[in-house]
This record gives sequence, C-alpha cells and structure tokens, in this order.
Amino acid sequence: MITIAIIEDEEDLLELLEFTLSKEGYDAVGFLDTKKVKDFIIEENPDLLIVDRNLPGVEGSVFVKELKEEGYDIPVIFLTAKTDDDDVLEGFERGADDYIKKPFNMKELLARIKAVLKRNKISSNIISYKKFHLDTVNKTLTCENEKITLTPAEFRLLELFFNNQKQTLSREEIMDNLDIQNEKSVNVAINRLNHKIGGIIESVRGVGYKLKWKVKNLPQRVKMIKKLIKNTLFKHEFEELENLKKENRILKHENKKLQILNSSKDDIISAISHEFKNPISIINGYIETILNNNLPEEMNNKFLQKIQKNSLRLSELIDRLYLITRLENNKIKIKKTKFDLCVVTKNIIESFNTDRIKLNCEKTLVFADKTLIETVIYNLISNAIKYSQRDIFINIINNNFEVIDQGKGISEKDIKLIKEKFYRSAKNEWDNSLGLGLAIVEKILNLHNTTLEIESKKNKGSKFYFDITSLKNMEQKQ
Repeated sequence: MITIAIIEDEEDLLELLEFTLSKEGYDAVGFLDTKKVKDFIIEENPDLLIVDRNLPGVEGSVFVKELKEEGYDIPVIFLTAKTDDDDVLEGFERGADDYIKKPFNMKELLARIKAVLKRNKISSNIISYKKFHLDTVNKTLTCENEKITLTPAEFRLLELFFNNQKQTLSREEIMDNLDIQNEKSVNVAINRLNHKIGGIIESVRGVGYKLKWKVKNLPQRVKMIKKLIKNTLFKHEFEELENLKKENRILKHENKKLQILNSSKDDIISAISHEFKNPISIINGYIETILNNNLPEEMNNKFLQKIQKNSLRLSELIDRLYLITRLENNKIKIKKTKFDLCVVTKNIIESFNTDRIKLNCEKTLVFADKTLIETVIYNLISNAIKYSQRDIFINIINNNFEVIDQGKGISEKDIKLIKEKFYRSAKNEWDNSLGLGLAIVEKILNLHNTTLEIESKKNKGSKFYFDITSLKNMEQKQ
C-alpha cells in the first residue's frame, strides 16, 4: 500500500484529507506540525508528502528544503493559500513536485497525487529507499533516474533489505532467504552489492547487516559519471553556467531589495488570504465529500457540523475586519453603562465550554462600553486557550484585569509587535489569528483610557493584563 504523510495545521482539513485518501486506498497519516514527521519518515519511509506551507514553528517549504538537503528523496505536494508567482516558484525551488492552491477540489487533488506518483514511478511494484527505487516487476534499480545494473542474485539480496528496512538481518536469515551456503558467501555478496550502491548496507557487529538511514552520498558510479560530464565533456559550458548563476544571484539580490519595500503589503494580503482560504477549503471539501458519497448518518452529521463551524469562523473573520476598520476610522462611539465586570467575565467563560479556565474575582462595578469590553475579554481568553493546553487563570484584583496562560510564551521582540494590526510573528511560531485580535483589544482599551500590557517567558507562559482604574471612574464623560 502506498503511504502518504499529510502535514496540515488545520485539524478539520487534515481529518478530511485523511478520510478522502484512505477511501481511495492510500495509507494516509496526518500530522498537525513537523515535530514528529522526521521520525515517521525514518521509520516508515512514506511514498509522498503533502505539506501545508503555512505551518506552525517551521514554514513548510523550509522543512521540505531541509529534508532534501539531508538526502530524503520523497515527492512533495504543497498545499497553500499563497498564489503569488514568486511564492509558487520558491516552492518548486525548495523541492516541490506539485503545488495546489487553496481552496481546491478533492478530485483535482487526487488527480495530482496520481500524477506525481506516476512521474516518480511509485506504485505497489516499486520499493523506495532514500534516492533508490527498486522495481520488483521489471527487476530494475534506479537512483536519480540513473539505472544501476544488478545481477539476479544481487537484486534478490537488495530486495530482501528493502522489504525489511527497519530491521537488522542476521547472516542466517540472509542465507535462508537467498539459498546461500555459508556466512563467508554472505559477506562477499554484500561487499559486491555495496560497491555498486554506495555502501548503503552496513554491518552490525555480532548481529548481521542493516540499511543505513543517514545516507547522503550518491552511488560511486553515479558520482563518477557526473564528475566526468562536468570536468571533461562540458567544461566550457559549465563555466558559462557558473557565470550566469553569478549574474543571476546579483539580480536576485537587487530584486530582493524591491520586494522588501512591498513586504508589508504582501504580508497583509497573505495573512488575509490564508485565514479566509482555509475555512473555504474545509467547507468545499466536506460538501464535496457528502455529495459524492453515501455516508452513514453519524458521519454525515459530523461533517455538517464541521461545515457549520467553519462558516461561523468565516463570519467571525469578516466581523473582525469590519470592527478594526471602524475602530481605526473613529467610526465607533462608545456607549458607557454601569455593569459588574466579574459577572460579565463569568458569562463569557461559560461560552467556551471548558473547565480549564479558573476565575478569581469579586463584585467589580465599572462604567464602560459593555459590548466592547466583552470583545476584549473574549479575544484575550481565546488567545490563551489557543496557545495553552493547561489551565488558564483570570484575575480581577488590585485594579487589574489579568489573563494568565501556561503556554509556549512570546519572545521579547514579538511582545513589542503583536499588538500591531496584521502582525504574525516568526512564520507562525506565535500566530495572532490574522493579527487582529490583540490589535482590536488595544484600540478598545485606548478608547477607555487604558492599555494592554504583556509579560511572557518562553515555554512558561504569558500574562495579558490592563488597568481598570479608568473603567471604575463613574464620573467619566461618554
């Protein structure tokens, strides 16, 4: 069975992709980030990676580039909301075999998967290891499209190792499987095979032999051919190519300067595009799945709930954009009323339907715009829940409103910037949900003559708080 690893940080979309690919007969394994993918690749050697470019922690194309540099020759399809030609080109330069823009049609994705697998000659007859592809039907071995000639005995020996990639094979097992008469013949056969394939089989003292998992060098034969072509047959052409590359690097450097001038605008467009296209992809995908399949009622209802959830998410995104625009253009007139901040906070906490939020407060009367202050509290709690899996503490004490989480924390550099509109730090290391949540909080608090303060320690958590003294002043003019 063909194994496909999917790396997508949108949980609903990841579940949809796993369901769709499994239904098509693939062994689909999903990951929400890149943390555990490397171990999976080492252990399972998947036939294809489907990677979202906009991942938390490490940007998808950076992760793929690092994989390729380490010698993992696995076909890659990028999923992305980025549609700019430069972004697409960068994806291909970093190792993509194909590039699918969100929102996408599931039938198109399946067709692209089949095409990439076919181009890379991956089928149930092909066993792959690193850059090597063993065709068990045609009895051929290729590495980077170069055919390596093996004798029938060498082919059977290599096939035995490729079928047992995670195991160390004893000399007795090799003798039994290949009808070799003695251990000395095993050693000779492996040495001869290793000479042709770059020494990818290593000896395990006192046990037997196994495949190496950190192989970066090409087979000696392939390297010698490439060296001959470069230094002898086309020496002048390669010198010209190097000069062109040098000129191209200079042009790229100048072009980079121009790109920096427009980076702010591009980042804003990219942020908005990503946040809107993900729920649209999820909604389209689940609708397509429901229409094209006779699903059990329970699964049908589950998928409809995901459609509803992402529809509400789209509506919330639109509302946020509308609110920040009105705040920036001074179109909002605050309407102050007297209310209990503790009671309002309790009601908002109940809407999250979780027991992780711990509230410490007593009756606290304030004079403020209740709707806007509710927005502030909701946004701060949403951020805390999103970035912390542990308990969240809300304190209304000593004239402060505090939201304390135990999450990943925020760097000192990012603390100075995350209250800015559309700011999203370090390629999603800390993602402020379109960069609007805290910008809205700050502007609303400014209207109430206070400001948002942030304290944080990496990997320990953060405290978001604001002084409520001005909110408790009943004499303020509206």
